[in-house]
Amino acid sequence: MVYSKSDVTRFKSHVRVAGECWVWVGRLNDHGYGEFKQNGVKHRAHRWIYQVVNGDLPRDIVLDHLCRNRACVRLSHLEATTAEENIRRGTNRRGR
Repeated sequence: MVYSKSDVTRFKSHVRVAGECWVWVGRLNDHGYGEFKQNGVKHRAHRWIYQVVNGDLPRDIVLDHLCRNRACVRLSHLEATTAEENIRRGTNRRGR
């Protein structure tokens, strides 16, 4: 992913610390995930910052919000996993 220092600065301007989470206070999509626009392209905010720090993710890998807060962009709250594992974890957390 190609990004500039100004992209990261702009990204940070949309983040607020709320307890343990770093909450995206910019635009949220219909599912509660932050959206960050870079060079006219919309990205999920948590996925964008994860890739800036850790490198590109395969398209079949999702980021599990360990804190269960979809608007959280704190890297320590995100874990790369498969969609199936993410769904399984979510189901188990709801007590099903």
